[in-house]
Amino acid sequence: LRLVLLGRTGAGKSAAGNTLLGSTQFPSRPSLSAVTQTCERRRGEAAGRQLSVIDTPDLLDSRGRQRDVCLEVRRCLLLSSPGPHAFLLVLPARRFTDEEKGALLTMTEVFGEAVLNHTVVLFTHGDSLGQETVQQYVDTQGRDLQQLLESCGNRYHVLNNMDTGDHTQVTQLLEKIEDMVAGNSLDFFVDQDAEERLRERENRYREEEEDRKEREELRRRSEEEQRRRAEQLKEEHEAQQRCQLEELRRRQGEEQRRQLEALRREQEETLRRKEKELQLQYQEQRQRLEQEQCEKTEEIKLRYRTQHQELLRRYEE
Repeated sequence: LRLVLLGRTGAGKSAAGNTLLGSTQFPSRPSLSAVTQTCERRRGEAAGRQLSVIDTPDLLDSRGRQRDVCLEVRRCLLLSSPGPHAFLLVLPARRFTDEEKGALLTMTEVFGEAVLNHTVVLFTHGDSLGQETVQQYVDTQGRDLQQLLESCGNRYHVLNNMDTGDHTQVTQLLEKIEDMVAGNSLDFFVDQDAEERLRERENRYREEEEDRKEREELRRRSEEEQRRRAEQLKEEHEAQQRCQLEELRRRQGEEQRRQLEALRREQEETLRRKEKELQLQYQEQRQRLEQEQCEKTEEIKLRYRTQHQELLRRYEE
């Protein structure tokens, strides 16, 4: 059986893989950051069945770098070739969050709608349920979780990764997977449109990167121009002041010294005024750039939010 573990960072994917294989083959530790950085495959035997388990980094983070996500999706499909028998969507048995709600939608965006026919929801941290059954847990988490499970054919299982000696929990999970495989028209997941979807995500990533680089370049040029103009203005005033001071030094008398002092104060005031004007111009130009940046960012967000809502509408239908 070829099994792919999917889920958000910290869901317990690696620990679940170790429980399935009956030994510590994937690095696993409590952490707020990702322990698994790239797709990894380990093989073993459980309940008389040969298993090939693919652990993945967080491929369901819609905010992540799409280039890295696409690379790891390709690696995942390669490691599970000719195709995985099951995707295990790993969710911790705790309060169901909005991020976890979006995980299934991201799965369909990455792997297509057909992935739902090959998905089993795997709840981890089963020890946190205490005396509560997994069905009782599902009933208390609201309609969002129930809809997610319905989308996956109400196939779900709970693992207690702290009790690796309980082999029945693995046996029961494998039986559910085999029942799912037997009910599918294809024994394993095949996605003929994967490459096209990955190219679309990569194109979107490139557009976002190009837009970001363009905005950064505009900001850099503006700041450089302001610095250049300020330095030029300073040099011109200093040169003018030196020339005038040299001329005034050739003059004699108290009146000449008084005029020199008055001129110096006037020049300093002029310089301060021009510096303030230049600073105001810089602030106005920067505000315009920031406004343009915000408008462009909102346009991109609106476009992708519309796409996201359309996908969600299709998913709910």
